[in-house]
Amino acid sequence: MASKAAAEPTATTVGVVGVGIAVTAAFNWALCHVEPLKSAVNLKAIHDEIQRQGHAPLGYDVVTFSAVSVLLYYIMVQWHNHMRTKASLQASRDWADAPGSFVGKALIWWNMGLMGLSMLMFTGLLVPLIDIIFVQQTTDLYKVMCNGDVTWDIASNDPKGTAILMPIYMYMFMLSKFPELIDTLFLVVRGRAAPFLHWYHHISVLLYVVIAVYTKYPGYPFSIINSFVHSVMYYYYGRRAMGTTLKIAKYITIIQLSQMVVGILLTVLFVGAHSMNNTCDGGQNLKASPETLYSVFACTAVMYGSYLWLFAQFYVKRYNTPTKKVTGVGTPLKI
Repeated sequence: MASKAAAEPTATTVGVVGVGIAVTAAFNWALCHVEPLKSAVNLKAIHDEIQRQGHAPLGYDVVTFSAVSVLLYYIMVQWHNHMRTKASLQASRDWADAPGSFVGKALIWWNMGLMGLSMLMFTGLLVPLIDIIFVQQTTDLYKVMCNGDVTWDIASNDPKGTAILMPIYMYMFMLSKFPELIDTLFLVVRGRAAPFLHWYHHISVLLYVVIAVYTKYPGYPFSIINSFVHSVMYYYYGRRAMGTTLKIAKYITIIQLSQMVVGILLTVLFVGAHSMNNTCDGGQNLKASPETLYSVFACTAVMYGSYLWLFAQFYVKRYNTPTKKVTGVGTPLKI
């Protein structure tokens, strides 16, 4: 009889994630205040390079790069879901699930690596936000939500604080959406299904984040929330890849649903504030092009609205059975 997978207490899961967040928060604070580390990393040089590139990894070619990445990704998904034979899928599953397989080990490292990156981005975005609002008091939450220029330009007005982390981690957040496509590659290699919500989310969020950074749309709050959700989600999948059962699957899906609700509410608040007060205009870049601002508004509403609908359907299907209501058995969707 196969041995039963070890179960990790929920308190342990919360503790590990909490420690990881605390450690990365301390690291990000040290980047700006502990001189040996500050000199070694040279945040100023990184910041200046981001400004030089225009907030895009390939300059103005970022649109082309994104389009090509999405096209290749889409072709891979459709081939995997509709053209692979059952024998091919079974062979992939057998190979990937074999004891000591390279794929199994790589999956652990991949998830844990993205967990660490997500925690680093979450605290790298949260620490300076708290600093500039409550400690340095160089701005307020209203300006962060209404003016995208705050994210990219505030560092020049706050040389002693942590604000320099804001554009760096927003840039990193955008870049992270490209390697996250490899999540689906692992499904392909392991012969697992790639559900519509999974690949739709990867494509749409990548394109949206590129547009948001490219136009300087004030998407800072969205990035913080998404990074936190991914910190928990990738820990869950990393532990599952190790053969450990976690009892938080249902709660991760609830957190994912909450992210969509908050995203919609923030968008409604932004649109409402923009309608009532012209100072909530997205910043100089979007103020010069109202059509672009309204287009990003529409993209944001459609993206979060569709996510909420699809995740609600997923939740009902996955957990709304008598057994699963009691035990919380199930697996959250990896997005």
